[in-house]
Amino acid sequence: MFRLTKVTVLMIYFCFASGTSICGQFKTCSSCISYASERCVWCSEAETKHTRCQPEIFASDQTWCNSSFIYNPKFEKFEEQHVPYQSVDDHGRKTIVTPGHIKIKVRPGVPVDFKMLYKPIEHFPLDVYFLMDNSYTMRQFQNELKSQAINILKELSAFTKNVRLGFGTFVEKPVYPYYDKNRYQKSIPFENVLSLTADISKLNNTVRQIDFGSNFDDQEAGLDALMQVMTCTKEIGWRTEARRIIVLFTDAPYHSMGDGKMIGILKPNDMECHLKDNIYDDTATTQDYPSVSQINKVATERNFKIIFATIERVSEVYKELSNAILGSETAILIKKEEGESNIVPIIKTAYLEAESVVRLVSDFPSSVNVKYSPDCNEIEKKNCRSTHLNPIVEINVTIVAGSCLDGNSSRVFKISPHGLHDIDVGVELEVDCQCECEKVKKEKSPVCFNAAYLLCGVCICDSDSKESNVAEDLESPHCRYHGQYVCGRCICKPGYSGDTCEYDDNLCMSNCKKGTCYMGKCNCQEGWSPPNCMCPVSNKDCIAPWSDENEVCFGNGECKCGECSCDKVSGKNESYFGTFCDLCTDCAAKYCKKYEDYVYCNYLNEKAFCDQSFLSGKDTVVKIVNSTEIINDNIQKATWCAKLLDNGTSIVFKYHHEDNKLFLTIQKEKQIPPKANLYIVVGSVISAIVLIGLLTLIGWKVLTDIYDQREYRKVEEAAKAAGFDVSNPCYENPTTEFPNPSYRPTK
Repeated sequence: MFRLTKVTVLMIYFCFASGTSICGQFKTCSSCISYASERCVWCSEAETKHTRCQPEIFASDQTWCNSSFIYNPKFEKFEEQHVPYQSVDDHGRKTIVTPGHIKIKVRPGVPVDFKMLYKPIEHFPLDVYFLMDNSYTMRQFQNELKSQAINILKELSAFTKNVRLGFGTFVEKPVYPYYDKNRYQKSIPFENVLSLTADISKLNNTVRQIDFGSNFDDQEAGLDALMQVMTCTKEIGWRTEARRIIVLFTDAPYHSMGDGKMIGILKPNDMECHLKDNIYDDTATTQDYPSVSQINKVATERNFKIIFATIERVSEVYKELSNAILGSETAILIKKEEGESNIVPIIKTAYLEAESVVRLVSDFPSSVNVKYSPDCNEIEKKNCRSTHLNPIVEINVTIVAGSCLDGNSSRVFKISPHGLHDIDVGVELEVDCQCECEKVKKEKSPVCFNAAYLLCGVCICDSDSKESNVAEDLESPHCRYHGQYVCGRCICKPGYSGDTCEYDDNLCMSNCKKGTCYMGKCNCQEGWSPPNCMCPVSNKDCIAPWSDENEVCFGNGECKCGECSCDKVSGKNESYFGTFCDLCTDCAAKYCKKYEDYVYCNYLNEKAFCDQSFLSGKDTVVKIVNSTEIINDNIQKATWCAKLLDNGTSIVFKYHHEDNKLFLTIQKEKQIPPKANLYIVVGSVISAIVLIGLLTLIGWKVLTDIYDQREYRKVEEAAKAAGFDVSNPCYENPTTEFPNPSYRPTK
């Protein structure tokens, strides 16, 4: 029982692994094992019926492939040289990294690691070159350098007895408008004042004799001079085996590629040495300033450590520059009046940093991913520093090949501490991208109908015959350049068909709605009619699911290509409308009458019972809700209906058609007709009669008064006209006036 369960679990896991893996897409052994994103294994068994390339988990499944036919390469690692620390090689150079050489064989995507050890040695050769901005504003720092030259050599000699110093100056390209010879002193883009030497007196005397130069703009030719210092190996005197440090002193920003256009220079910098008598020759006025990437390229390839010693005002500019140049950094100069000069500490710190902190560089291609632990190329290098307590830095190197190397051969790459020449770990890397069974062709096999070779279980055509090999003639003239000619027949590209790929199936695909285009014609799916497979054979899409008689378009139209084309309503200036031509102005009453018995059945019984009795086989959705819910059911297309019952009450419902379904919403409460109140009716009638009588009397009275007034005015006017006194002789004024005898008006 346990074994059966285990087998079942394994089968389920294999099914899941094969379903999510893309190993099965590879058709050759080399492409199978070369896939880096997943570990795939190849089965070369000739009689297998399974997919040959599968995830590595299948290697343990004997039902998939016999283990003797499975190719699953493993990595190999050999250390060929392990040179002890501080030993001298055949050229007299001291080794400070191990191992010296290691050979690795690995398949793509599989990581392999090894330990690399680094230990600085005493009295390592050191070359330091001072590149000074020679403009007038830098005079104070030049004087400091002059006075501190002896101290610099003394400090560095405490760490190495093999140190040499050199000195050079720069200002600007002598071209207007960056420099005006009529207004300023000389302006030299670069002058090698003193090549590298161990004679400190030469440095002292040379620095003291320097004259200042000047330029017109704020930016200067620091990068131009820096390129000459790095590329003029012989003129400067750089030693191959020494650490190389360049200290660039300046108080101004720099010109870079493109700034030469302002002075009419369009030719890009060639990254070559152009010193003549230790001065940058006329080439300085014919080629542009170097770009930052060019400076970084030369500094990286030739292992230079660059220190930009500058003032606070432009420090941010040079910090950004140092971020773009491998192994470079920025230090801020301190003026004498602001404190003790820091030129010596800057150089001392740079040497100690270069000597004790390891920073690795390599020449691996982009397809090979190299990781270091700890990552000594990060800004924070806590675990990459050699100290007196822990002089040896141990770094774990992990290599992952993302793809095959060019030519599928082994190549030697180097990992070395930045700033050191010819001191490195040589990594001979071989990426296993070819199966052993592919290296030797077998005889023609009956498995391949005696027409092809059997290679790793796959048939490969004879490349010596007239027929092409599998990997040849991707666009063969035999196949009209639309397919691959393999073993005597055309394998057409997607979109082409025919014995010679003569049919362009893309031409009819846009019109082949329900079918596939092959041999230039539409091959329709079942139920669709030619020539373009756009119309269904049957008229079922034109029959409404709620139609009782299964009439096409309810008898009110014609089915054309699966859609109803509606007729006009007889005797009216309108046409039927709707998906099935089932709607018109007077159709609502018809459907209310049609559905009311089915609604009444659902009101009393279960829907399943009513479906069998009334709408057998029809797709309907019935909801029974209260009166509030049916009113709030805001379906614009729904039609209101009511079924009158024998007791005078009504069942209210709504219907609408949607997605080929009939939707019925039935009100739970019956609609009861309102009852009349006799007292209200009688009272209302009597009140109306009385009100009408009063209004009639009032109207008669108003009209009579108006008529009498009109007749009186006529009689009065006639009497006046005849000379009669129409006033009332019996009329007396109702008011009488009595004078006050004692009243005396005041003046």
